Amino acid sequence: MDFEVFWKLIQKGTETELVTLSQRKPFLFRFDNSSNSVEIIPNSKSPRVSQKIKFKNVWDVAKKSTDPFFVTQYAKITFNSSYIVAIMKHFLKDEKIE
Repeated sequence: MDFEVFWKLIQKGTETELVTLSQRKPFLFRFDNSSNSVEIIPNSKSPRVSQKIKFKNVWDVAKKSTDPFFVTQYAKITFNSSYIVAIMKHFLKDEKIE
């Protein structure tokens, strides 16, 4: 899947509940049209906003990775990497990252 296709899927989605891949912590996410960003709402913390560029930066590293869903490789890119990777896996399913 191409990044822009992925981003369009996020934009079309409704509020969705997922869990992080490694620690299995639940969170909600939804697209915010006004800021063209994703709002991430962990169960125990204040909402966080992640811009499209952060998703793209994680995506670009994932494209080159032998294990794109290994979360710790993205920690230097964004504090929200565990959420972004879970969202990516949700939309990608079995598709390849292109």
